[in-house]
Amino acid sequence: MPSDAYNSAEIAGTKSPSSPAGTCPLQTKEVGIIPVRYAIDPTMGTKGLFPLPEGGDWQPTFNINLPYTLRQLRDGWLYVYSKKQKVLHTYQIENAVFTAQHEGGTCAACLTYDSDDTLWLSYSHQRWTPRLIE
Repeated sequence: MPSDAYNSAEIAGTKSPSSPAGTCPLQTKEVGIIPVRYAIDPTMGTKGLFPLPEGGDWQPTFNINLPYTLRQLRDGWLYVYSKKQKVLHTYQIENAVFTAQHEGGTCAACLTYDSDDTLWLSYSHQRWTPRLIE
């Protein structure tokens, strides 16, 4: 006789990650990336909401004792090089929305890439020139 857990899993199906038989979200083929930056937040007290990681080899420009937190990227340009696709993707950032310049202007709140890809990200206040991109 099947157990209650078995019956629940069978009824819920495998599409929903919250289902007992659902696919683990970490096993998906794509991953969503939300690029952020570190910022000092003096209202956080001595320890920020998202402090710098312990044991990092931080350059002198960081003061470990200040309250660091995460913030959305400022308006500007984000460049993502995909090792798998061997292509540089360009995104314009306006009001925390990423507009892909390589896909006819599609907009998104996060970037989606294959989970098995290696990516390099670079941010700039100004758009890179074609000469710099080469």
